[in-house]
Amino acid sequence: MPLSGLVHDADVFRLLGPEIGRGSSRKVYEYRGESDLVIKEHGHQPHMQNFTEWFIWIQIAGTPIAGSFGVCHAMSTSGRYLVMERLDDLSATDPLITFPRWTTDNKHSAQGRNGNGDVKIRDYGNVRLGSVL
Repeated sequence: MPLSGLVHDADVFRLLGPEIGRGSSRKVYEYRGESDLVIKEHGHQPHMQNFTEWFIWIQIAGTPIAGSFGVCHAMSTSGRYLVMERLDDLSATDPLITFPRWTTDNKHSAQGRNGNGDVKIRDYGNVRLGSVL
């Protein structure tokens, strides 16, 4: 059964599978036993990108725009680990969905496709607060 909500770091750590991706501040791992989930590990404190994605997901879950974003399922209490819907790389010819004006990482690699074929934003940990407020 996948983790959900706020969980202890050790509970997420034991589920780390092989590394499948890397960005400037985070690594992405397979979630052991759940092929439709990933674990994002923030390498240094503060773990702001994980906190930001978790906070945004909590705010948009159940709203009309939620379907455009990767689902966040759990976050470790320190913020080091974030459990998220797995969104695989798009091809260079795949069309992008429209980014909200408050996101800052608007490149092709910030979006991915889930197992159902839906294209979603998978990296939304950096935002322009002035555009949100």
